Amino acid sequence: MIKRLWYICAAATLVLAVASITYFSVTYLIPPAEKPVSAVWQQLVGQESVDETIIKPGTIVRIETNYACGDTMTEFQGPATKELRGLSEKQVKDIYSPDAGWEIHVLSGGIVVLSRSVEDLCDRHRQYRHLGVHEQMLAVYEGPLGYNEKVLRVEQDMPLSSLPLGFSKKLEQAMDFAVQASPTKLELRKQFEFSSEQLLNTALDSIDEMNDGPAAH
Repeated sequence: MIKRLWYICAAATLVLAVASITYFSVTYLIPPAEKPVSAVWQQLVGQESVDETIIKPGTIVRIETNYACGDTMTEFQGPATKELRGLSEKQVKDIYSPDAGWEIHVLSGGIVVLSRSVEDLCDRHRQYRHLGVHEQMLAVYEGPLGYNEKVLRVEQDMPLSSLPLGFSKKLEQAMDFAVQASPTKLELRKQFEFSSEQLLNTALDSIDEMNDGPAAH
């Protein structure tokens, strides 16, 4: 019985010695930048895993916003700021929350991209206008072709039935812009997409004149 107790005490002493040596090595001998958290130590003392640092002093950080029009605006690109250096992925998410649409991408070469997608248009495309159809009427939409989220106005005196058949069909194609072939997209852009209100109004005047003439059915 005494012999058995002696073996148990010896085993416990050995485990404690290994744990102590491991802790001492990780804490005092390994430089901070190179310290891995020992899996052995975690198992021995039940310590939860520590998130790996993803933003280090030499990390390049890019912060960008992806807009509904397809454009991407880079808000910042450069060495990690003091506030971000040394943070783990979890800590970065506390600042750039997924609930706010942020995503973290760790790229090769020491680059971390913080990106978010928004439903708005970029500043440039917010000035764009395009023609389309709303309730079988000619309508003006905000933004470039392919973005049909906001109707700015409906031309009540220009129902599709009053427009030439070929023109009406092109307007319907414009409403399904994303599925059109590249040559068709190019043609639709030339005819129905405008980078300013002035260009839009010029086009509407031309359509109005065309509408006053004999309809081509």
